[in-house]
Amino acid sequence: MQTLIFDNIIFFHTDTPTKAGGAALYIAKNIKAIPRPDIKFKMQLVESCWCEIAAGKNKKTIIIGCIYRHPTCDLEEFRAQLNDIIKTLNLNKYEIYILGDLNIDFLKYNSHLPTEDYLDMLFDNNLLPIITKPTRLTEHTATLIDHIYTNSPLPYMTSGILTVDISDHLPVFCVMKSQIERTDTKEYNKDYSKFKKELFLNDINSINWEEIFKPDKNLHKKTQNMIDSLSNIVNKHVPMKRVTQAKQIQLNKPWITKGILKSIKRKRRMYRTHYLSKDAKKINAYKKYANMITVLKQKSKKDFYSTQFLKYKYNLKHTWKLIGTLIKRKTKGQSYPTRIIHNNKVYTKRTDIAELFNNYFVNIGPTLAKDINDSNVNCTQYTSCSPSNSFLYLSENKACIEIPNKLIKLASGPLSIPLTKLYNESISTGIVPDVFKISRVTPIFKSGSVIDLGNYRPIAVISPFSKVLERMVYDQLIFFLERQNILFNYQFGFRKGYSTEYAILETMETLKTAIDENKITCGIFLDFSKAFDTINHHILLEKMNKYGSEDCPIHGSLVISMIESNTSKLAIQNLV
Repeated sequence: MQTLIFDNIIFFHTDTPTKAGGAALYIAKNIKAIPRPDIKFKMQLVESCWCEIAAGKNKKTIIIGCIYRHPTCDLEEFRAQLNDIIKTLNLNKYEIYILGDLNIDFLKYNSHLPTEDYLDMLFDNNLLPIITKPTRLTEHTATLIDHIYTNSPLPYMTSGILTVDISDHLPVFCVMKSQIERTDTKEYNKDYSKFKKELFLNDINSINWEEIFKPDKNLHKKTQNMIDSLSNIVNKHVPMKRVTQAKQIQLNKPWITKGILKSIKRKRRMYRTHYLSKDAKKINAYKKYANMITVLKQKSKKDFYSTQFLKYKYNLKHTWKLIGTLIKRKTKGQSYPTRIIHNNKVYTKRTDIAELFNNYFVNIGPTLAKDINDSNVNCTQYTSCSPSNSFLYLSENKACIEIPNKLIKLASGPLSIPLTKLYNESISTGIVPDVFKISRVTPIFKSGSVIDLGNYRPIAVISPFSKVLERMVYDQLIFFLERQNILFNYQFGFRKGYSTEYAILETMETLKTAIDENKITCGIFLDFSKAFDTINHHILLEKMNKYGSEDCPIHGSLVISMIESNTSKLAIQNLV
C-alpha cells in the first residue's frame, strides 16, 4: 500500500499486524496536533490512530480518532472497549470526533440487535452519528458502514457524503466551526518561470569587485558583501513565490500532466452523472472512460521513469532513490516531531522543540567526551587547483543560504576569480569567514520513540562557498597524506578507491587464512556513540603537526577556525 505524503500535512500513522494497512490521520501543519498513542484498543482486529488538537482560547481540547474495524471483529467486545475509551475522554471534557470504516451497518438498526446496542452505547455517551445515508453502493446493495460521531453541537457543523470515485466507499466529511490555534505554514520556492540565463550572468559580471574587496576591509566584511551582492541579484531574477496546490500535485506525481488532470476531473463529474444514474449505458460509458484514464496514467508513469532512469544511469544514488519510489518504500511517518518529552516535561511549541534540539546537538559531544578518561600517553607516537572545478561537487537540491546551488554553479565561471582571492586569503591567514560557518540543521528521526531527543540525528547543510573551501582543503590534505604514505593500509572508509566491500573481503580473507592454519579467531566490532562529535580537536591538531604541518599547505589555524565557533540554524518545519 502506498503512503501519500504531502508537504503541508502531518502524517500520523499506527502500524498493523494485519494486511489492512493500519489507521492514519492527515493533519494540516498549521494546526497544533500531537499524537496520542496511549489511546488504543486491546484487540488485534481493530486499527486506530488518535491525536490531540489544541483549541482556541477558552475552548475544549479536541480529540480525533480514526478507526478501522475488521468485518470479523467481535462487535460486543469492540463496543465494550470503545465505551471505556469514550468514558475516559468524557471525564477529561474533550471535544470528540470519531470516524472511520467501522463495518457496522446503521441501516440495520431496527433489525440487528448488536447494532442497536452499539448505537445506544454512543447515545449514552452523548455521541451522535452525523452520517445517515449509505456510504457504500453496489449494483445490488447499499450500506452505511462509514461513520462520524461527535459530542460537539450539531448546529456548528456541516456534514455529508462526497459522490466521488476514489474508492468503493464514498468519502464522508464534516466541517466544523472551531477556533483552532493555527500557525503560518505557507510554502515558498524560488520562481524560475521568468529566469533568463544571459541577463543573470550579465548582472553577475557587472558586480564591482574592487569595491567589495577594498584593502581596508577584513575578510569577514569582504565575504559578507559578496554574499549580499549575489543575494540581491538572485532575488531579482528568481524571486520567492508561494507554492500552489496544483504545483504540489505536479511535484508529488510529475507524470500527471495537465491533460490527465483535466480527464480526471471529467471522470469525477461522470461518476455523478453516469455511474449513479442507474442507467446501464451510462454506467458502461463511465467504466470505459475510467479504464482509459487508468491505462493513460500507467503509460505516462512508465515513460516518466524510463526517461529518469536513462537520465541518471550513471548516478547510483539517484537511481536507488527512483527505485525506492517505485517499490513504494515504507515511510517512517511524520517528518518532524510535534511533541518532545525532556526531563519529565512535555514540550509542544515549535520554538521550544527547536531550542531543545539545538541545545542537545550542541552539547551531546562535549557531554559524552567528559566520560572519556584522560590519557598521559603522547598521541603523536602512533603516527608513522581552480575553485571553479570544485563547484561541480555541489548538489543542486541543497542550500543553507538564500542563493541556490544551481545558480552558483551556473555563475562559477565569472565567480572563480573573486572567489580565488577570498579562498587564498582565507588559507594564507588561517581564517574562515563567519558567513561560511553558518549551517542549517534538520533533526532526522532514526528509530524508537518519536518524543525522545536521543532518537534523532542532525543533518547539517553548510554554505556552498564553505563546501568549496572545504573541498579545496580536503584535496590538498589528502594529496599530502597519500604522497607521504601516512594513512593506514587498511583504512577503508572515506578514501577514494576504497569501500566497505574491501573491508569485508579483507576480513573474510583473514578468517579463511586463520581457519586453514587451525587458529582460533575472534572478531571485535566497536560502534562509538557520537564518534564525530566526541573527537578531541587537540589530539587531531597534534597529529597534524607530527605528520609535518610545515610541509602541508594547510595551516593548523585554518583547521581550528573550521571546526570551532560554528553557527547552526536548526529547522523545525518552516521555523528556523
